[in-house]
Amino acid sequence: MAYLTPVAMDLARSEDWSNHTVGELYDALLESTYSTLPDAIQGRMSGEMNAWKKACKPNIDFLLYIYCDPFGVWPAERSVESCVREHWNQRLIRSAKHSLFVYYFNVYLYKYISVEIDRLGNISDANPSLTFEMAVRHFITTLVYHGLSEQNPGSYLGYDRMAFIPAGRKQSFRSLEQDICRARKTGDKELMFRSIFYLMTYFAGSEYRRVHDAVTTLLGIDMAGFRELFYKNLPDIIASEGAIKIGGIEPGF
Repeated sequence: MAYLTPVAMDLARSEDWSNHTVGELYDALLESTYSTLPDAIQGRMSGEMNAWKKACKPNIDFLLYIYCDPFGVWPAERSVESCVREHWNQRLIRSAKHSLFVYYFNVYLYKYISVEIDRLGNISDANPSLTFEMAVRHFITTLVYHGLSEQNPGSYLGYDRMAFIPAGRKQSFRSLEQDICRARKTGDKELMFRSIFYLMTYFAGSEYRRVHDAVTTLLGIDMAGFRELFYKNLPDIIASEGAIKIGGIEPGF
């Protein structure tokens, strides 16, 4: 069960978003990142909810920036957030729901998966005393569990050493660790993207998963169906580096 604001509920139910503004969509996305927390369901604000709003804000900023500036004309010296604020009162177009899906499905996910691939490489390069397998374990733990790295600066955080992680989840992490190591060894970019996408969107605990919850809720898409569609289109997403081809084929939902 989840609590949705009236605007979020209307967006989730409607195919025509033209009665709403960019600002209303932004707030609905941000507020939906914590909609499954007990305090949200009971209709009260909490410190945990505010913490998730703060953690998810940069991701929501970027997603709405893509919507507001799909052709990349916003001046590079101005922030992503300023672009969203500039368009805050702009009415959404009738097809905004489909547009948001396309931008999230392609540009947003390609960007953040690439960011995490780079972060994994940096962890490995900066810690020559770690085997690559150990670097992957630290990477998985700090990706899935938001804030853990900041709470334990300079510490090795392999999931295999974390008592709070259930055995079943550790087994899933181990399988993904093997896939990531195999992808690096063989240069299989699709396997690498698929593995990190799964880490970002399946396991509760990260800002990526919170944003994924919010987006799929407002779009009215089943998470398993979204994952299957993403895997099916992944070769094209990688080939185009997440770019949207105007007039080209867009995945439906």
